[in-house]
Amino acid sequence: MKILFVQAPQYMDKRFYTKKVHKRYSEGGIIAPPLGMAYMASIMRKHGYDVGIIDGHAMKYDINELIEKIRQENPDVLMFGVVTPAFITVVEWLKAIKQHFPNVPMILGGHHTTIFPRETLTHKVIDYIIVGEAWHTLPELMDSLKNKGDLSNIKGIGFRNGEEIIITPPRERIKSWDGIPFPARDLLPNFKYTSTISKRKPVTSIMTAQGCPFKCTYCAAERFVVFRDPIEVADEVEECVNKYGIQEILFYDETFTVNQARAMKICEEIIRRGINKKIVFAIRTRADCVTKELIDKIAEAGCIRINFGIETADEEALKKMKRYLPKEKIKQAVKWAQDAGIDVLGFFMLGVPGETVENIKNTINFAKELNLDYVLFTKLTISPNTELFDEVQQENGIDYWRKFTLGEEVVESEVRLPSCSVSPEDLDKWLGKAYRQFYFRPAYVMHRIMKLNSFGEFKELFKSALSII
Repeated sequence: MKILFVQAPQYMDKRFYTKKVHKRYSEGGIIAPPLGMAYMASIMRKHGYDVGIIDGHAMKYDINELIEKIRQENPDVLMFGVVTPAFITVVEWLKAIKQHFPNVPMILGGHHTTIFPRETLTHKVIDYIIVGEAWHTLPELMDSLKNKGDLSNIKGIGFRNGEEIIITPPRERIKSWDGIPFPARDLLPNFKYTSTISKRKPVTSIMTAQGCPFKCTYCAAERFVVFRDPIEVADEVEECVNKYGIQEILFYDETFTVNQARAMKICEEIIRRGINKKIVFAIRTRADCVTKELIDKIAEAGCIRINFGIETADEEALKKMKRYLPKEKIKQAVKWAQDAGIDVLGFFMLGVPGETVENIKNTINFAKELNLDYVLFTKLTISPNTELFDEVQQENGIDYWRKFTLGEEVVESEVRLPSCSVSPEDLDKWLGKAYRQFYFRPAYVMHRIMKLNSFGEFKELFKSALSII
């Protein structure tokens, strides 16, 4: 029995993301491997199933190309993943696929199906959904489908019995990574994964932990963390280098250094094995989760970029979002990184609680003051199942994500954060201004040119500049 994992193009709905963000993310600015699918493919292979992966997003397949690739694989079951803002777009792809494979069951998983299980199953093109983690659920579901067992005994799934939608009791979350094999990268188009600021290719991502202990009101990440053993992490890095020729890694944890001692051990193991001479990597973290000693060790291990979540210069907004960090701490962390030879990317959001035009100007100026190597400005999208979304829903009385999932019309006024005084149209304009004011400064342009390592890097930088004009 063959299960085929399919990553349909994840084009974000433009009602929630600006055209600029849509372009940068949906059209190739960042192309990352579907780690969840690769993990599940590896797990299902361990359970004796024939598996395959089609990454239609990375390969930029149109619907006809995707259907033909599926036909060549001849699957018994199709498994798809989806992120919330791309849900309706993915459903349209599923409808087209279903017309060609009417008898092949379609399973949908991801964070979105967990939050809106019943709403997801109103789209009858979807046969089954995974609610929660799929690590143990998908093998049980597949065994039941193969043996025609009783689906109601499986925790953490949704399905239809006639017209009735059935959601089974939730499954307990995993507490350990023990027994979970490495992602099935042999099934992925590894040469396709990259970003506009990658230094080397091919690129991949690795998870060393799942979840985040912080309680930022806009974030839907799990509030507890399941850590992987540092030795196992180094084993996977080594496999990426030796087996797949990977040259750059993004450690995809929400906050790589949330446990600083463990982050130090991962770096020490990479250095001990000499892997730092073969590969470079980037991490995501917070300015209050690093020390100078740790950053120096991360640099020695091969880190070339730290992505700091800074969000806004408005301290009152940060407090409201339970994200407050003193500016001096941010400045210190950025300096430590740059002194160690590490580039720094700062994440910023516009449209935060209480946002005004003056606040936006202050945020742009703060980004310039920090002398960051890269910035990413986005418009705050209020994700479902977050404290901030609950506040917005109470204010306007509309669960717009539920409406969206059901396929109902969602208007801009329902999406907008009521306490933000800047209109959605003006936020879009300010995003463009933010990028131009930061990146087109003569001092910044000269700084980046001096740091270029190759003509290829110059071309990527030039293409990125054109995308934000």
